[in-house]
Amino acid sequence: MKQLLEKMMGDTYYIYRITILLNNRSYVGATNNPESRFNEHMRSGPVSADIKQQGEETFSFHIMEECTFDTVIERELEAIVEWQALAPKGYNRQANANYMLNTPYAHIYYKLMNCIDLINKGHTREDIQVLLDLTYVDSVILYHAATDK
Repeated sequence: MKQLLEKMMGDTYYIYRITILLNNRSYVGATNNPESRFNEHMRSGPVSADIKQQGEETFSFHIMEECTFDTVIERELEAIVEWQALAPKGYNRQANANYMLNTPYAHIYYKLMNCIDLINKGHTREDIQVLLDLTYVDSVILYHAATDK
């Protein structure tokens, strides 16, 4: 768990926007690997269908900002709203960070978010260990990651 958490929190994340220039519709997303994510968009999905139909010269791919793990979801949601990227005006089907659900980090991510929530409610590391059913070592790792202590 410690290695995955360190990697996840150490990664640089990117908020990006794909725009189909002919209809000015956008897709906003977040990733820690823009090239790979761009290639996924080119292979499948609604953005891919329009690019294939209208031609590659009719779209732009722009990295809007770099951020860290602790701000990526908030920044992605803000960008989705700012660029009106939710369907039907845009290509985003929902306003959340789905990419986190498809990574090896998903279970750690949810435990870390729960840990932060419990700390904000005044719980101790010992409470968190019991409430989240963690080992002692994992509770210490998450607690320190959540509090920067």
